[in-house]
Amino acid sequence: MKKVLLILTAVFVLFSYNTLAQHDHKHGEHKHDHDHGHNHELKWHTNLEDAQAEAAKTGKPLFVAFEGSDWCGYCIKLHKEILSKGDFIEYAAHNLVLVNIDFPRRKKLPAKQQTYNNDLAKKYKIQGYPTVVLMDKKGKEINRTGYLPNSTPKDYVKHLKDLLAKK
Repeated sequence: MKKVLLILTAVFVLFSYNTLAQHDHKHGEHKHDHDHGHNHELKWHTNLEDAQAEAAKTGKPLFVAFEGSDWCGYCIKLHKEILSKGDFIEYAAHNLVLVNIDFPRRKKLPAKQQTYNNDLAKKYKIQGYPTVVLMDKKGKEINRTGYLPNSTPKDYVKHLKDLLAKK
């Protein structure tokens, strides 16, 4: 009986932690700091206007990621292989204002956020996921990119720098 109780308690604790982590990820701004050795936490906006205000204040360009976080294979790979790694985190923390416009299928966004995201996807004519729209500090589109197969975080940062240089 004690073993069963111990197992049930362990399952409950793990489930609670997982639910809490998902809750933190989907409400408002969320932070990424998955690469050990780097102390920067990345601030991801979920509202483009708020991000544009920060970009105007800081002079940094916007990195606007349109994605399906819980179903799009390349979106998941982009986060796992690039956006959560030290080279990207280091670059983004000092050089970009990050925006996440998500279109999940398994988790449900609040209706207001879903409508907002849909309107942005329509405005920017998003055809597939992930689509990263790079914008200047005023919100004018500079270039677009997405997931780059077989690239390292260092390669991706160089790619972003090249795209941003084409203002």
